[in-house]
Amino acid sequence: SDSLVFEYASSGLSVRRTFTFYNDSYKIDIKDELSGPSEYWITVGTDFGIHDKTDASAHSGPVLLKDDADRLEFSLKNLNEPQTLKGQIKWIAQEDKYFFASIVPLNPMDEARVWKTKDSPVIALKGKAGTNNFMLYAGPKEYDTLKALNRGLEHVIDFGFFSILAVPLFWVLKMLYKIAGNYGWAIVILTIIVRIPFIPLINKSQKSM
Repeated sequence: SDSLVFEYASSGLSVRRTFTFYNDSYKIDIKDELSGPSEYWITVGTDFGIHDKTDASAHSGPVLLKDDADRLEFSLKNLNEPQTLKGQIKWIAQEDKYFFASIVPLNPMDEARVWKTKDSPVIALKGKAGTNNFMLYAGPKEYDTLKALNRGLEHVIDFGFFSILAVPLFWVLKMLYKIAGNYGWAIVILTIIVRIPFIPLINKSQKSM
């Protein structure tokens, strides 16, 4: 790992930000040391982490996790007014279908804000003076990688309304991939496994026809 430090001081304001980079990880550690104002906002900015905004099949823009399991998405068309969210903020992010950039507070923070500037939505965390530590993740939505970070970032992957079925099938697919060594064959095998319980119903339907 290696670190990069930025410092700024003027008129009673002092800011020192340290970035720590790792050569084998998408994560970056951030340490903020602030004196002067009682609070400040930290954000991933606009569109950072978004690779493709044109894909309408998945959400693109700000997303937030609070209170362990409350995942909230925000879109530009629904941000007519700034929104303030309070609770135990786990992380904030900008996402598209396959990639995202997220800021994870490592010390408790209980307020976030979402607003739009020109034609882009922004999401930010409210920090207090003193020392604040964060983890920045900028990379792909790879479930095992995110799960291993142990910060709840795996919840950025939205399995949809049928997540109660999608998550177990996802794990079965991963197990089949380990056996077959190819996602194509893993999908074929999973499809056959899923269809087996419905064979009697399919036969009955065909006889009825």
